[in-house]
Amino acid sequence: MQKDSLETWIKATQNKVLIAGYGSLLSKSSRERHSNIYLPTLAARISGWQRAWVTRSNQEKQTYVGAFRDKQSSITVQLIPTEIDPKLRVREQDYRFVQVNPQDIFNLECFTGHPGLIQTIHTVPIYMCETLEVVEPDREHPVNFSYIATCLAGAEEADPEAGIASFLARTYGWQKELIHLDVNKAKYPRAAKTSKQQRQNYLAKLDNHFESLK
Repeated sequence: MQKDSLETWIKATQNKVLIAGYGSLLSKSSRERHSNIYLPTLAARISGWQRAWVTRSNQEKQTYVGAFRDKQSSITVQLIPTEIDPKLRVREQDYRFVQVNPQDIFNLECFTGHPGLIQTIHTVPIYMCETLEVVEPDREHPVNFSYIATCLAGAEEADPEAGIASFLARTYGWQKELIHLDVNKAKYPRAAKTSKQQRQNYLAKLDNHFESLK
């Protein structure tokens, strides 16, 4: 992010809160198409939280990534200026909004010393979507590839060089047999718009990740 883009982000936080997006909210396409969130975001890392496949949606019959407290861990996020309106509450119905301590936020795209950024981080409320209940996926509540692709698209947007690898490595609880390959027709209702080439790339990255876990 260039300095002028950072200034735009700071202005966008006025009269808003910041949501720490770490799953499908990483994706610009998903945010805009399904939650009407069009404001710029800022990449960061938040300590004291772990991302894993632990959020079950009984209504949607699938499992999503969730965050829970873990002093030894940290997760990469996009800080998203928005309002916690009814549409966002429905999207995040399997989570609770928990305020984050500004002291736990770091790696702010090398702008740590920017005075306006420091003031924003310490004055604008920042919320993490904490999973309501830690439940691993099962065959009745699988992880849909269309959801994974949405997350990876967002991770790639934030960091084209290392974003995908970081998401795969820093997300816990991968179970290959519980991934449903809805490659051609997305079952995730807030899926990002991705190309066939992107999906093929994400599938290859996912296969390589599982090979590395052996």
